[in-house]
Amino acid sequence: MFVGLYYLIYLNFKMADWLKKILGRKEDLKKGLDAKKIAKLYYLATVDTKTQLYNYRYFNSVFKHEMAIAERYGRTISMLLLDLDDFKRINDKHGYLRGDEVLQMVSMIIKSNVRETDVAARFGGEEFVVLMPETPSEDAKNMAERIRKFIQEDKFLASFNLTASIGVASHNKKTELATSKMKSAYEKFMPKSKNGKRNGNLDLFEKANIALRYAKEHGKNCYMEYDDISKISFLEKIEKQFVGDKS
Repeated sequence: MFVGLYYLIYLNFKMADWLKKILGRKEDLKKGLDAKKIAKLYYLATVDTKTQLYNYRYFNSVFKHEMAIAERYGRTISMLLLDLDDFKRINDKHGYLRGDEVLQMVSMIIKSNVRETDVAARFGGEEFVVLMPETPSEDAKNMAERIRKFIQEDKFLASFNLTASIGVASHNKKTELATSKMKSAYEKFMPKSKNGKRNGNLDLFEKANIALRYAKEHGKNCYMEYDDISKISFLEKIEKQFVGDKS
């Protein structure tokens, strides 16, 4: 709790420094910044204005910090990666303004269901991500099902026949989440850090992404947890798709 509080204070100071730099004029720095201007710029820098969730830039900074804590203290951290099924159909049939209203309603559902300690963000387009520190797999799956059900049963969203698929993944330093064969089937396609090695946060995100793809290919409108899927055959299928794309 205290670590998270100190980090938020640190983020605020770092963001204030960054905001001062982008103003550009030395006289602005000497006079100090207007509090309302700082608040507005901070809002624009951290929040996705269309959905009122965090943007990916802010999410990524928190993600790295929370992963470092989980790695250091052996704590469990989980992630939900949510994608709206056939969202392009809504834009094509009803227009982008209606599409935006759909995104906003989905964002409200996500925001009303996550906890204060969770971080929900718009990942891009019709994709959303929720980071859940100190959260075991079972709790993350319950959250995924609750969000999926609310989206399916919402009257406004039901008028568009909208559903969502969700990938769930958890990470704990003390628990090996994948066998060596599972890793080798997908490892060559996963991004690496600057030193050429994979790290926990990339693993967690990629596992959630794999689980999401599995949910998409198995009927949509469902959630799938990475550790629950038939990973060997599915990862081999992904590998073939990548090879096919490159040829």
